[in-house]
Amino acid sequence: MNETKIRKYQSSDMPFLCDFELWRNGVGACVKELTASERVICLVAEYDGLPIGFICGENTLSYSNILIAAEVAEDFRKQGVFTKLLSEYKKYARGNITVFHNYDLTGFYQKCGFCTGANLCVSMYEK
Repeated sequence: MNETKIRKYQSSDMPFLCDFELWRNGVGACVKELTASERVICLVAEYDGLPIGFICGENTLSYSNILIAAEVAEDFRKQGVFTKLLSEYKKYARGNITVFHNYDLTGFYQKCGFCTGANLCVSMYEK
């Protein structure tokens, strides 16, 4: 039985991740710069050997973390893929995780354990 695996981004993932809207519209354009930094966390969800989602963020100099982008392929949504990505991501993130997002995603991020803040920003605080 196939299972979703979470692993660090590899340059060979680039052609597959170009199918993701967020990757095409910004993340992919700066992925070399992003992944060259030790502060950046970029993880890929893989199913049956193919990328089905990703999460990227950066540990800031202030010992917190900004989630830059995350997306899961439509056919794999509502199956816990983002939860797995976020769980692994938290292992690398320093302190609080903050994400600036589309207003429509507020409820989704709240369900994932984030607290709503101002300016379309939500944070997950370390307890």
